[in-house]
Amino acid sequence: MTDAIHRQTLYDLLHRSAARFPDKLAVIYQESRLTYQEWEAEVLAVARRLHSLGLRRGDHVGVYGRNSQDYATLIFAAARLGLVLVPINFMLSAGETAYILDHATVRAVVCTPEFLGTVSEALHLLADPQAEQAPRLTLLMDCASDMGEWRSIHRAPDTSMPAEKEEEEYAGSQDVAQILYTSGTESRPKGVLLTHESLISEYVSAIVDGGFSPDDTVLHCPPFLPQCPAARVSGAIRVPGRHPCHLVCA
Repeated sequence: MTDAIHRQTLYDLLHRSAARFPDKLAVIYQESRLTYQEWEAEVLAVARRLHSLGLRRGDHVGVYGRNSQDYATLIFAAARLGLVLVPINFMLSAGETAYILDHATVRAVVCTPEFLGTVSEALHLLADPQAEQAPRLTLLMDCASDMGEWRSIHRAPDTSMPAEKEEEEYAGSQDVAQILYTSGTESRPKGVLLTHESLISEYVSAIVDGGFSPDDTVLHCPPFLPQCPAARVSGAIRVPGRHPCHLVCA
């Protein structure tokens, strides 16, 4: 119980904000509006879906797509399961994407229908008929239904997630939350390991230095990519003694 009280992960930030301010607006995306309570429910639904597909704590998940409500939700769903997200720049070619997917040893890749062709080509480049390896899961966000072998993250899960008391399913503050790849302008891209604790420290610094208030709306236009991670979850951070602000994905 003590560990749960002191644990600080990306999901814990959202969970505590939802408990304190369930009816406060959390996310705006196009015509969608979600309160913190509604957003957490969506996050847990996606987490159950990922768990039902066999993803477990420590698995690496590549993500390829533009900013969206689904992308923001996936960040917290992955944190709930202890997965390690590997955000990939959607401007990269299939060959460059293949390198990152292989180097990061991803167990699953999530993309939007818009980039299905590029990611499918990248996976084809990695296919080795002689190698004995588990097939990578191929998942879709911003899509309510399956498309061939690509399965939507929103379909009803086949099984439920473990009960809350099963603490081994949770990530810890020192667990790696994301692997962010450098641009690779002088050599091959390099993966930078970021823990939950380090990301939260960065987010809190951005909030304090930026002077965010409870009434602020954070418009996030830059992509959810390594070059601009600080504001990614600022809408779910509760500045000590204040209400959280809300996030607009653009």
